[in-house]
Amino acid sequence: MDNRCSGISFFCGMMFGAFVGAAAALLLAPQSGAETRALLKEKGEEYYKKAEQGVKDIAENAPKYIEDVKEKAATAVKPVITKARELYGTAQEQLERTKQNFKTSSGANA
Repeated sequence: MDNRCSGISFFCGMMFGAFVGAAAALLLAPQSGAETRALLKEKGEEYYKKAEQGVKDIAENAPKYIEDVKEKAATAVKPVITKARELYGTAQEQLERTKQNFKTSSGANA
């Protein structure tokens, strides 16, 4: 999942950077205002279509990503549950020993 998230983040950053770079290049280029506006509109539409496709791809793959996360979470939780049960059992045993020691020491003092 980490690779996918970082891949998506990289893609979004790349798209944003490309958009900012293209806009800066168009604004700084020696053209008329009408030509610049036409180029900005064209590039805006182009990037909009690319972003739209990226969103569609993410939406199509979301169930797979969710399933992967569920599987990895279940795999990660199993050792935690096992260790928690082990620690709980150890704590129960220690509590019983402490009770027995208390009863023994209380009975001896009485």
